[in-house]
Amino acid sequence: EFSAALSSAGAGTEFWVAGGSYRPSLSGAPTASFMLKDGVAVYGGFKGDEKDRNGRDPKAHVTILTGDLQKDDEKDGSGATASWEGIKGTNSTVVVKIDKATESTVLDGVTITGGSNPSGKGGGLSLSGSPRISNCIFMGNLAKSGGGMASREGSPRVENCVFKKNRADQGGAGLFEFGKIGKAGAFGSTVKGCLFEGNAAEAVGGGMGVMAASPHIIACTFKNNTAESSEQSKVDTRGGGLYIYYDSAAEVRDCTFVGNRTSSKQGRGLGGGVAALERTVISLYNCTFSQNYASSCGGGFFQSVGSPALTN
Repeated sequence: EFSAALSSAGAGTEFWVAGGSYRPSLSGAPTASFMLKDGVAVYGGFKGDEKDRNGRDPKAHVTILTGDLQKDDEKDGSGATASWEGIKGTNSTVVVKIDKATESTVLDGVTITGGSNPSGKGGGLSLSGSPRISNCIFMGNLAKSGGGMASREGSPRVENCVFKKNRADQGGAGLFEFGKIGKAGAFGSTVKGCLFEGNAAEAVGGGMGVMAASPHIIACTFKNNTAESSEQSKVDTRGGGLYIYYDSAAEVRDCTFVGNRTSSKQGRGLGGGVAALERTVISLYNCTFSQNYASSCGGGFFQSVGSPALTN
């Protein structure tokens, strides 16, 4: 069983995983997760006869790590849970966990789907430390915060990933990053070349949410993400695409924000594309804002206090 082999692997172990669907538990235990230890590398997208990693093709041989324990989720053509709305029955609370990892820890070329963690952080992936996450798809996961991925007190490098149709009941439906209040400069991801599309948060950060951290967000696209509250809620919604708050210092370069929305029936909708609040420093360079919407203020960009730097 792949999950058992992964859990017992030591630093320096490298897994080449063939296309197909893999579950963390065969008994249906929702607390089971794929556990990726420090120094272990997982590469997906193999047919099975490759001689080196360069021969793999993650698009042709889709490797799926799924929390769909009962095989009853609504799926797309690849076999992944098509959307957070398609989660049915009992699913894994968190599909993949990485704890206190260094840069030698690698997750590359897999689809993470079907995680259901409505009362916690991280449905697809929960991590701490500084692992490298590349060429992955996070789709059809839900959590209280960080439906697709939650990063806590770390500085991961996330490159060429897709966050699509994930849900958060609070914030950061695609990706939620939280450092430590008063020590935001000690933690900060690098998120480069990623697509955040069709993710939905109940309150803040439809695509991505950042609290007390200092991320570098480079060449990413935030498209058709939403932060929208229910009709009964009086909460303000913030940052349909991206929300930065609580002592954070974010650098955003060469990014596109298109078609993102934030709205609240009984509160305010602030910053359709990007919202920055609560002692936050944000710098945006060479970014494009198009067709974003906020029901109250800042269709493209909103900051309540501070002096944001917007260049080109």
